[in-house]
Amino acid sequence: MASIVSVRDLTKEYRLGNVIVPALKRVSLDFGVGEFLAVAGPSGSGKTTLLNMIGCVDTPTGGTVEVDGEQTTLLPERALTDLRLHKIGFIFQSFNLITVLTVFQNVELPLLLQRVGPAAERRRRVLDLLERVGIAPYADQRPNELSGGQRQRVAIARALVTGPKLVLADEPTANLDSVNGQMILDLMKHLNREKGTTFLFSTHDARVMANAEAIIRLADGAVVDRVSPAEAGIAPAR
Repeated sequence: MASIVSVRDLTKEYRLGNVIVPALKRVSLDFGVGEFLAVAGPSGSGKTTLLNMIGCVDTPTGGTVEVDGEQTTLLPERALTDLRLHKIGFIFQSFNLITVLTVFQNVELPLLLQRVGPAAERRRRVLDLLERVGIAPYADQRPNELSGGQRQRVAIARALVTGPKLVLADEPTANLDSVNGQMILDLMKHLNREKGTTFLFSTHDARVMANAEAIIRLADGAVVDRVSPAEAGIAPAR
């Protein structure tokens, strides 16, 4: 299986005053095209940091990250921006929605940045996804008028609207109840099967792990193992 992501000896350290805090310790992993994977581990294990490195929103202290054949540590900022825009969908734990824009406009924004046209095509794609994540009635509202779960669904629609090759999702079900959480997982699994989109989740949620093909377990910034849900003692998704 071809890899869409390959990290080698990936290290990330943060300085807190005079103290160096290691967040990732020489992590080496490959993620295949079309895989549906979960990264699990306790808080502080490095899950979010790993996604940030792969998603080009932070830079490593050492090691390399390759996404779809591009070694990101060698790319200039313009090329990194293009890679994020055209190939990666990122679902942030903090949503990162633009408060002055409506729900529709937030989801449409990546299409505008990609210069997708005409307007009718953008509208069709946005409304289709808003419908699929169950948020279409709120298209004209602004993020601060929505609940946390509703904002999460907007963020998910925005990440998926461009049809990226790779979706990085940081705790995507954390603000969703069981019904909406499973609806979102079903949508992502459908896109995974239909379009071959690769999904990589950072999660504490057993529901997400149960739907994954495999679970990469981290502890203290290092890879512990890669196991199936069954090997991790998680009941299969229904």
